[in-house]
Amino acid sequence: MEKWYEKKFSASAAAEYKFQRERDKKKYSSKRAKQLGSLDGEEYDLETALSANTDDGILKLITGAFIASVFVGFYFGVLAPLLQPASFTSESGTCYVQDPRTGIFVEAS
Repeated sequence: MEKWYEKKFSASAAAEYKFQRERDKKKYSSKRAKQLGSLDGEEYDLETALSANTDDGILKLITGAFIASVFVGFYFGVLAPLLQPASFTSESGTCYVQDPRTGIFVEAS
């Protein structure tokens, strides 16, 4: 095939073609196949390689952190303001509390 390529194209194009073919042959060697968990002569299978080299622990850790952050955000953003309405004390010493139904500050009793 390389002879045909040399006849049809220039010498530099043929040299570039040969270089790329040699480089592509080296990309997936038997050593690399062994690292990825496939057998000699077997085609590269991304699904098999990922299942052989993926740690489930890190995925569980990230998922747990995300779920915890959602619950904390829900509590402090929604539940805490409803359970303990905002309040403040004026300069005269009168305490005002926010009514949860209307959102208006009323004098605390």
